[in-house]
Amino acid sequence: MKEIPQGLNIYLYLEPYGEVDQLEVNCDGEWLAIGLSLHGGTKEEKNYYSYNPEYTGVEEFAHVQSGGQSPIEKYLALTNMEAGIKAVEYFIRTGKLYSGIDWAEQL
Repeated sequence: MKEIPQGLNIYLYLEPYGEVDQLEVNCDGEWLAIGLSLHGGTKEEKNYYSYNPEYTGVEEFAHVQSGGQSPIEKYLALTNMEAGIKAVEYFIRTGKLYSGIDWAEQL
């Protein structure tokens, strides 16, 4: 957890083969973006992203990239590192979304 604010891009999986449920964590030390994909490749697939209400309606990109290449909008990235780290830790422990931050669901 201490390495997250240093800057990283990692994928965390709930099962050993790393194909279905995953949490993507992207951080550059200033911005932290989290994406959760559940039931990937099925009719029940759901995707959730960290949501930053301070940037609602702002069409600017944060300095983090998904997969090292796709820019992430500021409204989908957090500046509160402590809350973001808690969300990652909560996922590791429970496999669920952390209620201490806002989430956007992809429709």
